[in-house]
Amino acid sequence: MLLDEPTSALGPKTAGEVLAVLQELAEAAMTRIVVTYELGFARHAADRVILMNGGRIAHQAPVDDVFSGPAPERVERFLSRMPT
Repeated sequence: MLLDEPTSALGPKTAGEVLAVLQELAEAAMTRIVVTYELGFARHAADRVILMNGGRIAHQAPVDDVFSGPAPERVERFLSRMPT
């Protein structure tokens, strides 16, 4: 399933419902590709995160590694500016 900004313009309650559905799909082993700028959502919805820059992959790793592991300097700067 491919989703592009599935929580844009949604309130917190509805965004939480979308997250719950995505987690159910993950438990059912459905592959999901979600494009989002909401890193807090990605942290809870993803198994793996791919950060893009200029149409190229800047960094990719399992979700826990992206938010707590070492990353290229440019990626670390980007993550430090984003609310999570």
